Amino acid sequence: MESLKADFQKQARLTASEVNSWVENTFLSLHQNAVMDSIISMDAKAQVPVLEASAQLPELSPSSFRFFTIDMEGNVIARSDGKKLKNYHDRVDFRDILEGRVSRCL
Repeated sequence: MESLKADFQKQARLTASEVNSWVENTFLSLHQNAVMDSIISMDAKAQVPVLEASAQLPELSPSSFRFFTIDMEGNVIARSDGKKLKNYHDRVDFRDILEGRVSRCL
């Protein structure tokens, strides 16, 4: 029984480490994108190649299926997956960010 418990704890630590690594890599990728002129421009033609490249980063796979940018009204400007653009103006997380309640979203 102790061996099983030790194996479980070892696997839990390994899994937590992998999740933490993925989160760190994702935040780094998002930050790097956020300071790029092509993203800041809010020009979809300039943004799409960056978003598509981000979705292909091996350190973020397999969960990096899409990246997108949103304007201040909640409109999706560009997506990495080429799917239909949406509007998120009615989403609680989007409104929280606009109103400065960012910590709930992070």
